[in-house]
Amino acid sequence: MGLSHIATVAKHNLGLALARLGRVDEARKVEAEARAAFAAQGDVRLEAAARTYLALIELAAGDAAAAEREARGAVEMAAASPPLLAYALGTLARALLEAGRAQEALGEAGAAMKILGELGGIDEGEELVREAYADAVRAAG
Repeated sequence: MGLSHIATVAKHNLGLALARLGRVDEARKVEAEARAAFAAQGDVRLEAAARTYLALIELAAGDAAAAEREARGAVEMAAASPPLLAYALGTLARALLEAGRAQEALGEAGAAMKILGELGGIDEGEELVREAYADAVRAAG
């Protein structure tokens, strides 16, 4: 029926849901499969979204370095989608905060907040962007 893209989107959403249930190993596997499928389909925007989710999953697993790698990849891929770019930048800021790099986190969170201000809001990740910015301001003193 040609539903492979829809199945991949469902898998993508399942990855983050599994992480929120504390099943991070399973979440990582499912989300990595979705990321690979989006890459194979040539869907750069959703591949960036999957990388953002993978970064959040890595944060849930306590691996700030892996979260930073995925978030940086998402930021690079999301340039053409300002809402997704803001989410990816906020996620990167969160990873940097977890790594104890408050000043860097503040820069990334500030960039995310600038996009958020220009857009007036985003569909997904707005609370993460705002929290990452507040936490970065606090951590940076």
